[in-house]
Amino acid sequence: MSDEYTFSPKYYAYDSITQGQSNQDFKGHINKYLIAGIVLHKLSNTPLEGVQMNCQNHDCETATDRYGQFKLEVPYAWSDTLTIQKTAYVFEPQHLNYQHVNSDIISEIVYYQETQFDISGTLTDTNNQPLSNVTIYFNNNGGIAVTDVNGAYNKKIPFGWSGIAVPFLMNSGFTPTDRSYNIVTSHQNNQNFKQSTDTPQILIVTPDSKNVSSEKNTIQFDIMISPSSLSWTTSTLDAWLSFTKETNTLLVQIQVNPFETIRNGTISVKAQNTNIDTKTIQIIQAAKQAPLVISECDQFNENDYPYNQTITAIVKDDQSTSDDIILGNPSDLMAAFVDNECRGYAYPIATTLGPRFFLTIWNQSIDNETIWLSYFNSSNNQLYEKLRYPIQFKANHHQGSIVDPVEFKLDKIEQKISLYKNWNWISFGIVSPDVSLNQVLASITTNGINIVSQNGYAEYLPTTNEWLGPLDHIESSTMYMLNMKHAATLELKGTSVIGDNSPLMLHENWNWISYLPDFELDVNTALSSIDANGIQICGQEGYAEYLSNSGWFGQLNKLKPGCGYIIKMKLSAQLNYPISPPEDPVLHSHSTAKKRTRSTQPFSFDPYDYQYQETITTIVMQNELVLGDSNDLLAAFSDEQCRGIAEPIITPEGPRFFLQIWSNTADTIQFKYYSAQEKRIYPLDYSLIFKTNQNIGSIISPQVMNLVNDTDHPLSTFTLNSSDFQYQGTITTEIVINNSKSPDSGDKLAAFVNDECRGVADTYETPNGIRFFLQVFSNQSETLTFKFYDASSNSIYDLENTILFTSNMSVGNITEPEKMTLKTDTLPVVKDLQVTPSIVPKNGTISIQATIGIE
Repeated sequence: MSDEYTFSPKYYAYDSITQGQSNQDFKGHINKYLIAGIVLHKLSNTPLEGVQMNCQNHDCETATDRYGQFKLEVPYAWSDTLTIQKTAYVFEPQHLNYQHVNSDIISEIVYYQETQFDISGTLTDTNNQPLSNVTIYFNNNGGIAVTDVNGAYNKKIPFGWSGIAVPFLMNSGFTPTDRSYNIVTSHQNNQNFKQSTDTPQILIVTPDSKNVSSEKNTIQFDIMISPSSLSWTTSTLDAWLSFTKETNTLLVQIQVNPFETIRNGTISVKAQNTNIDTKTIQIIQAAKQAPLVISECDQFNENDYPYNQTITAIVKDDQSTSDDIILGNPSDLMAAFVDNECRGYAYPIATTLGPRFFLTIWNQSIDNETIWLSYFNSSNNQLYEKLRYPIQFKANHHQGSIVDPVEFKLDKIEQKISLYKNWNWISFGIVSPDVSLNQVLASITTNGINIVSQNGYAEYLPTTNEWLGPLDHIESSTMYMLNMKHAATLELKGTSVIGDNSPLMLHENWNWISYLPDFELDVNTALSSIDANGIQICGQEGYAEYLSNSGWFGQLNKLKPGCGYIIKMKLSAQLNYPISPPEDPVLHSHSTAKKRTRSTQPFSFDPYDYQYQETITTIVMQNELVLGDSNDLLAAFSDEQCRGIAEPIITPEGPRFFLQIWSNTADTIQFKYYSAQEKRIYPLDYSLIFKTNQNIGSIISPQVMNLVNDTDHPLSTFTLNSSDFQYQGTITTEIVINNSKSPDSGDKLAAFVNDECRGVADTYETPNGIRFFLQVFSNQSETLTFKFYDASSNSIYDLENTILFTSNMSVGNITEPEKMTLKTDTLPVVKDLQVTPSIVPKNGTISIQATIGIE
């Protein structure tokens, strides 16, 4: 990795390499960054076009556009100085200095003022004495100057100014009456005036023009008229202008400009009963600022926030058929939000690699705020209110560059849900324009059978290739039970449903709910908004129960995208899923992968075979002691078919088994307990008749089950008291069942003399396969026989082998074990064969996973 370069591809992925990999090349692109800013008038903030920015040490330059904006792309670690110049203007600062640029710099501000020259001189009376307090008027917005006690005046005017200078003193005239200037490019000295004996008629209005904002304003104009016997009047044809006339001033009231265009108005000032030319005041009112297409940002002010971070980004449309099309029309807009509060916005800027958004995000705190982005796409006039990528704010942090920008996509995403044969509990975290059932389920073709919700169901009719029934469309707020003829993958493209914009209204008792986020969440985080109003939540991977002041406990630890759940509520409440994951992953699409079967030795079952479920929260006891060691198991059975498995979970009230039971009918359910320490299965003294959505027990008041000390249990004979014997020996053995099947965890091997146990061994995994390390005991030389316990069928089988015991004997080893086989008349037969076919690979080979029970 390198800060200086971006490489493509970003990485190569490898898995189980067995040969050399050639042509694993990377192409490096030197990172580029943008320097950008604006040149504004120091007083009016008017932008200036055509300002040259020249690099001192590199061959590079740029210039401001008609909006006063400039931009320059530079490579990583670039250092140089930009000189700023344009004839007739001075700039502050005069240079921009850069050292080792390693991020975008996009908020440079340079202020300008026009180069100014002095027009100066003196005014004297008829006796050549200085005249003080005489006003010299400069038209064309040149302003006024007033003579000092020495009769001197000095007026600074901008480069290129043209106009006239007129001295004014009530009831007095001057020679010359005025002085004219044309495109001033140097200082003008000795511009003197001498009082005359004439009394000319003069009317002066200052200023003679005014630029104003679009808001309501009141502007004062000074009126100078001589001789004093004269009076003046005003008039206007513009209804948005009104005025108040005072002795020597005119107050003009200007209404708000309701239009998004500049408007011009004029006011005429006329001296009465004279031949003096009418003076005209021109008022130029700015256009009403067009509201931002993301209106929440109209009132945004970066000065309200002390911290910021920057991001250089591109935006792609996930609906586009080409992944190379980057959005960024000049009228497009990206904005940052915390909740509904705008925290910054940016228009695209063209670069040599295409449009880029250089977004500055502002915040009140240094970190820990989740930032969401909205985007206006002017090409289709559509506002995407939240992109799929939340940002965790970090002050002074920069992400992306021109070469390697952060990539955002609009909300069009793809959801894939793995479906298995029989029943699947599913939900949709995205919505598409067409939510009809036939469209949403189009990707599973003819594999569907029927689909059920709380508000109706539909059935697939193969002859017409359509779904028919009262359920005719999909909603993102609910769960569905989808029955499949074969396994398939459901694919759907649409717009993401964001959690806090799509609250789920939950009612008392049972609710079938969807899971909207496209990331997994632990159950306590996902359900935090409903507090203690929840009682229980169930899914196909288990269930959890709410314990007051402690949270959710149970087999269901996480909620997953694409999965559906049923939740029981104590009271009505509104469920708002968190809108961002704990760590902010960048996701382009999401899929749901689920385990088809649950296999926890020595039990195994498939929840997808069943439509209905119920739950039981229980404790298991033996001789008044509560059981629940790690790896112990509680299982439900109908006859010999497993219907649910639970491990002990520690709660504030002690260990509990949260057992979810599955069925399609009102079966009788019995229970078995597996002791991991003993590697033994016990029957329990409790049974029930299955009832859909029945809840038995709770964390506070669990259902109690007791182990049955079954003297007829096969393992009751596998009991050894080694202290009864003087001698020992060892046998390392391998047992093969049906010439292929190896023993599993929980199986046991025992040695016997007649019916007396002389040694017991468990399975042990070695590099050479499963072995039994059997230590046997005796007081004399005698013949040992052997029995094998199969935990999966809870059965014992006799073995063909016999061995004559001798003291300290050592029979077999790991590499050459003693081979033992079951007697042919007691060989187990295959039962309950469950086959799960995988997808056929390209080479045509079919792999099959099978769960086999034996008896």
